[in-house]
Amino acid sequence: MAFLKRHLIQRLALVVSLVLGFTLAQAKQPDEQPVVFRMIAIGATVSGIFYDLAPGKPVSVAAGGSGLSIPYESPASGLVSFYREIPATEPGGKPRRVPVTDARLGKGGPYLIVMSSPAGASDTSQTKAIVVDDSWEAHPARTVRVFNFSRRHAAVQLEAETAQLSSGQSQVFAYPSKRGSVRFKVALHEPDGWILRVSCPQGILPNARSTIVMTDVVPTEELPNPVDVNITNVFDHVPREKSPTVALNGTR
Repeated sequence: MAFLKRHLIQRLALVVSLVLGFTLAQAKQPDEQPVVFRMIAIGATVSGIFYDLAPGKPVSVAAGGSGLSIPYESPASGLVSFYREIPATEPGGKPRRVPVTDARLGKGGPYLIVMSSPAGASDTSQTKAIVVDDSWEAHPARTVRVFNFSRRHAAVQLEAETAQLSSGQSQVFAYPSKRGSVRFKVALHEPDGWILRVSCPQGILPNARSTIVMTDVVPTEELPNPVDVNITNVFDHVPREKSPTVALNGTR
């Protein structure tokens, strides 16, 4: 009887020890960081647009085409549903929500949401959201991510590396870190074949990464059928807490 009691006490002590250890381990785990995203606008500036971080918690977002937006926190579901508000049909009523577009984010991140609208668009009915991994592992320092938002197929050359990009596609290129610029060329596929449209150096920074966005020139009355593209080069400095870089010549 004494042996059985001693055995039960030992088993109970073991269970208590395991439960206590698990509880302490859980307590030591850091809080899960929220998924965040930034934005850049193509074609039309993003303003007057919202998403709900949680029920009853609308967040106003803004983004332009010359730089990255501030970071925004993603809803817990990972689904960012953008909308705009229009006046109520009845006086004193609540504004009506008009859906703009959705962006689905995964775990981890951070992410970059490219809000693309047709050049010269006056509303948000044709806005699309393109989501890309904006982590420093996917887009390291000393690299350039090139987006093609021309309606035409593009052949891009950055230094000695080349890639063909369909409309909406992107590619990450590495660059040497000891120079202040890189050779950059773009040929577009026209009805008459490939035609060189861009041939100019692009500035770079040694402790940063760059995002280059190509967009078609907006038609005007004076130039109704433009053939050139606009080039926007955005720098993103490496955060102090990390400094990942792409491997060049076998080093990091």
